[in-house]
Amino acid sequence: MSCPTVFWRDRYCKAWGKFERSEEEGKKSIEVDPDNAYGYHNLANSYVLRKRPADAEATLKRAYERKLDIHEFAGLRHEIAFLKGDRQEMERAAAVGEEKLSAENWIYDMSGDFSAYYGHLAQARKAWRRAVEMAEATGHPDQAAQHEAGIAVREFLLGNPAEARRAATAASHVVPETGTRRQGQPWRWRSSKTLAPKP
Repeated sequence: MSCPTVFWRDRYCKAWGKFERSEEEGKKSIEVDPDNAYGYHNLANSYVLRKRPADAEATLKRAYERKLDIHEFAGLRHEIAFLKGDRQEMERAAAVGEEKLSAENWIYDMSGDFSAYYGHLAQARKAWRRAVEMAEATGHPDQAAQHEAGIAVREFLLGNPAEARRAATAASHVVPETGTRRQGQPWRWRSSKTLAPKP
């Protein structure tokens, strides 16, 4: 079985909440191609989603021992530290991420999540907005759209439908194939609980 096949099966399993199966696929991915950093990332991420920070940390250590490093590792280190309740390590991981332009916007996005978790919503919203701005400034409108989509979900859950609608609209105006912005269909609330494009 090819590495890309295993990789996408792992992503699919996580998307549907099949974390044990995702763990199996992550391990297979590493067996097929032990020098592909994303195999370690996917396996470690599966552990994080199951609140197993020690296993996630051990997986990243294996990757580092093979001289593998991608910007997503900084985000995982941040999440692992959060699960362990290690504020100092969270700050160190964030500092490492901010040194890498490719990781900086994701670090801001995650920092916002952690601020929201601790009840600091104003600080969280500032970090989420900063993530969008950083992605756009570094030429990654597709990543900016992902951040906007995340903001839409969070704001909806926080009871702020106006901001959720704005963020969803901004996210929908990126062409997936090119990552460029377009004037897309406006979005509207089809019901009090559902976001959908106008027919």
